[in-house]
Amino acid sequence: MNKLVKYIAIAVSALSIGSIVMISSDNSVNVIASNKTLHSQYRNRYHREGNKLYYFDSNGNAITGLRYYGNNKLEYYGSDHVQYRNRYYRDGNKLYYFGSNGDAVTGLRYYGNNRLEYYGSNHVQYRNRYYRDGNKLYYFGGNGDAVTGLRHYGNNKLEYYGANHVQYRNRYYRDGNNLYYFGGNGDAVVGLRHYGNNKLEYYGSDHVQYRNRYYQDGNVQYYFGSNGDAVNKKEPNKPVVASSKVLGVKYISQEAAGAPMGCEAASTLEALHYKGKATNYDLKHFIKTMPVAKNGNPYQGFGGTPFRVTYGIYQSIFPSALTPWVQRFSSAKNISGTNEQGIINSVKDGKPVVSWITLNYRTAVWDKYNWGYGVDNAHVVTVDGYNKNSFHIVDPENGVYWISKASFMRSYNYMKFAVSVG
Repeated sequence: MNKLVKYIAIAVSALSIGSIVMISSDNSVNVIASNKTLHSQYRNRYHREGNKLYYFDSNGNAITGLRYYGNNKLEYYGSDHVQYRNRYYRDGNKLYYFGSNGDAVTGLRYYGNNRLEYYGSNHVQYRNRYYRDGNKLYYFGGNGDAVTGLRHYGNNKLEYYGANHVQYRNRYYRDGNNLYYFGGNGDAVVGLRHYGNNKLEYYGSDHVQYRNRYYQDGNVQYYFGSNGDAVNKKEPNKPVVASSKVLGVKYISQEAAGAPMGCEAASTLEALHYKGKATNYDLKHFIKTMPVAKNGNPYQGFGGTPFRVTYGIYQSIFPSALTPWVQRFSSAKNISGTNEQGIINSVKDGKPVVSWITLNYRTAVWDKYNWGYGVDNAHVVTVDGYNKNSFHIVDPENGVYWISKASFMRSYNYMKFAVSVG
């Protein structure tokens, strides 16, 4: 060590920690400031100066921008290095809000005059999307606020959110003289609605309930009174009994899927699609989920394969095995043995009926198998409507049509197999 360095070292060693020194040209050491504060550089730690909070990184630099830390926590430091608190920050099309502790908010946030917004687990504000909290559904609009009131969307669809921002389901909403009803999926009802003890009401294409006016449905005319219920014109105090209904189940072709023996699966998928279930399946992929009975017993599963005709095997599946299969996708009930009115009641409740009949409604051809007797010319269709004299059929082999109730029931009564879906 040279003489100068030694001198400085000796001189400085006598100073208090934190002293600021100036070395003169004659190598003398002069103390110009001294205190007891430790002036070591901050690294990986916070520093508060009044109401401003800073964070210094591993290089000792005060950070700017987003900083993730802990268990999915996030904070933000502006260009002045000060932490954001109780304010927004936008990063491109992402919006964050940092609360009073400096952390980015997640979950629901109430603010202002009954306003509500939501931030996902990534701390980004929801916009133009839904959020479900248990059995409560919210929708956040283009400005990030939860919607209240009526919301039109899609192809003439309508939903309603109350003052608490929660979507209405299975309940009415009155807007002046207009009455709406929102169903189990949250959409405002259009068309005829059966409810209560054989009561009936009607909602127009604008979703508003009819009152004191007529509605014509094909050959059937209804009159809706001052309370919105359909009434009998001859007996004004007696509710009218709806004599027709068609659910509108969409046709699925078993032949187009290469499944000449796939009427059970096709009819089932038709009904499921109507209920909004299994919509990610086409017929070919849906059949792959069907239970198969290796012993060929249709009470236990499908015998053989639906994709080709195999002689000597009874290629079908009966309600005892089909119902649990359907229940993997939707609620369903084995209503085998039911009568004409039972089928009508199911459709009236919005539940299509998968029904076992004979192909082209011809006389049954019976044969004996190791599991019992079966109808060799059996066929399966979906019943989705009725009127005074007919059933409306969605047939995976022959398309969509009306068939007289007499013809249908004569064919159905051979086996009396049926499954109500929904």
